[in-house]
Amino acid sequence: MSSSTTTPDTTPLAIAICGESGAGKTTTTGLIQKLGFNPCSVSALLREEAESVHDQPTRAQVQEYGRRKQEAEGADYFARRLLLDIDPFHQPRTVIDGLRNLSELNTLRQAALEAGARFVLLAMVTPDTTRFERVRSRGRAGDPDTLEEFQAADTRAAGIVDGDQAFQQNVALIDHADVRITNDQGMDALQSRIQELVNELVLL
Repeated sequence: MSSSTTTPDTTPLAIAICGESGAGKTTTTGLIQKLGFNPCSVSALLREEAESVHDQPTRAQVQEYGRRKQEAEGADYFARRLLLDIDPFHQPRTVIDGLRNLSELNTLRQAALEAGARFVLLAMVTPDTTRFERVRSRGRAGDPDTLEEFQAADTRAAGIVDGDQAFQQNVALIDHADVRITNDQGMDALQSRIQELVNELVLL
């Protein structure tokens, strides 16, 4: 009687995370990192540049800085910076946090294709009130103080105000995701779902 075993796919694999503020993108990135993935962040590059202009910028100031940078350098500017600084598709396992628009997504998908890497877009989805409470509890300078301010920032981040060429298009990114996880049942449930997903992807 013969037996067979499943061996991991050794093709470079990158999991990119998208979702609205407070959906658990950073937490999810950390969980995936613990499973052997090298972390990098598109949004960290944006915040780093915004902080060089504004001391402890608000979320609106970060969005406005990114919008101006997009107008000057192209909507995929920070994705191109990531490719130059880190080259994520020539590493065995990478998790990419903080995608913000479809141009960034398309640039990274194309770069992965050219590198012969697998690219998976994971959307984190969480109810508004839960996200707001998480944002308030993290205590980051510049985060909205009220639900109304939070929802207004969400509207800007969804791309609703600026249309198809918006700097931030969270809703469109979620629509283009390969996988969605609803993150509303606590850390244990999230950790279990992430472990299942990574197991599935590594053994494809």
